[in-house]
Amino acid sequence: MSRRAMPADSVAGGYRDAEPGQGSRAGTAPAVIVTTPQALAALVRDAVSEALNDARQNAGPLLLDRTSAARALGVGTSSIDRFRKAGLPCVWVGDTPRFIVDECVAWLREHRREQPPEPE
Repeated sequence: MSRRAMPADSVAGGYRDAEPGQGSRAGTAPAVIVTTPQALAALVRDAVSEALNDARQNAGPLLLDRTSAARALGVGTSSIDRFRKAGLPCVWVGDTPRFIVDECVAWLREHRREQPPEPE
């Protein structure tokens, strides 16, 4: 079976036999693809983007350490410690608490005060 180079736009996302109607066969070499560096870069970028999106969708929630949780919530680490002692949800990884931002925000909304306490 003879093969010939095919323009990249006729391949549309994969290898294809050069002769129409000749489905791929086991043991045959893929068609040669001729493309531009820009088109190749776009194909690679799209494939990587799709793979990263799939990985993000299959990953569990991001667990943040105390410093990262404080930064994400816009508070200091001492506030995180105080909130945790008051019941802020966390996941223990070994002997270190880790925080899921969405759960922390929900907890803070349930436990927020309208105004700070009066100094004594």
